[in-house]
Amino acid sequence: MAKKKVQNRSSKGQFLKGNKEAEKWDEKNVSKKLDQIWDVLTKPIEDADENNPVRANNIKTLAECCLMVDVTKNEWDYFLKKFTDENSAVFRKIKNILWLLEARLIYSGETIDIFCLKNHYRYTDKNEVKMSGNLSTDNVIRIGYK
Repeated sequence: MAKKKVQNRSSKGQFLKGNKEAEKWDEKNVSKKLDQIWDVLTKPIEDADENNPVRANNIKTLAECCLMVDVTKNEWDYFLKKFTDENSAVFRKIKNILWLLEARLIYSGETIDIFCLKNHYRYTDKNEVKMSGNLSTDNVIRIGYK
């Protein structure tokens, strides 16, 4: 008689409550994956500054570096939800990866990169306030002017 296959993920690919597959992502294993992502992001290309991780290569998206080390979007989201303690090493690694990618987008200044900053890093355009009506200067005290 064949064993009944247990479904570990929902139709959206998220880990289901009580499944054992998610337990593989403890602090040690997540830290190893984050180190691999960092290595991909900081591996210098030809003629790059080896001392500046922001300028090491042209990878600008989280998707690209995660795909290179076999981390899925759902796994990355799981890391973000699980490791929220600001004092943990894993949390700091996650934030440094995101900060590095953000810095690369800022330095390039290309239109698509600005679009990414607005949609993924909460950047906004400067809002200008237009005022209408008359501004009164009746209560202004002028000192030293004739």
